[in-house]
Order: sequence, then structure tokens, then C-alpha cells
Amino acid sequence: MTPKTLIINLLMAAQEPATSQTIIRICQLFDIKENSVRVSLARLVSDDLLESKTRGVYQLAPKASRLSDDLADWRNIEDKTQPWDGSWIAAFIGNLGRGNRTALRHRTRILQLAGFSELDWSKA
Repeated sequence: MTPKTLIINLLMAAQEPATSQTIIRICQLFDIKENSVRVSLARLVSDDLLESKTRGVYQLAPKASRLSDDLADWRNIEDKTQPWDGSWIAAFIGNLGRGNRTALRHRTRILQLAGFSELDWSKA
């Protein structure tokens, strides 16, 4: 587990601000060094995922709160399914090529999370 992941998960679960000392102590339970936690906090703030209202107190920023809400919705994803009405059959994604592997991996992951998979032309 990375410090970034642990910090985000901690603040998502707490749903309230936490002091840097509290975050550091919790991360130490996972053998994460204090310096790594402080660097991660600074980077999360610069990435607009955390905000600090007062010195040493952190909370999820609006950008991370939206992500948190989206993740929480996955618990009820089956409630959102509905019978297919035939209005769509595929998502055209164009060609990213193989040069931009990061964008390709992100696009593939997003589509998989939405329930899409690549068409197997040998079975079509």
C-alpha cells in the first residue's frame, strides 16, 4: 500500500479532517515512514486531492470528494442496471496507438469499470 492510497482511504473513511500527526501515526502502522507521509500529503495537496484549511489539518478536496462519491456508488452498482433496450451496442474509442500506454491503460480501465470489454471479432 502506498502512502497516497492509505491517506486517501483514511480520509474517505473518516469523512472528516485529520491532523498530519494522526495521519503519520496511522501510516506508521503500515511501516510507512514519516517523511514519505509528509511528501505524499504535499503532493496530494498540489494535485488538488487534499486541502488544508488550517496548518497541519487535511481533508479531501472537492476533486477527491467526487471520486469518493463515485467509489461509494460501486457498492450499489447492481441497483443501477436495467434491461438492455437496444439503443446502444458499443462505445467507439478511436485509436490511441501503442505509444501512449498510460492513456491507453486509463481508457481501458474506465471502460472495464463501466462494464465494457473489447469485441472479440473471431466470435462476432
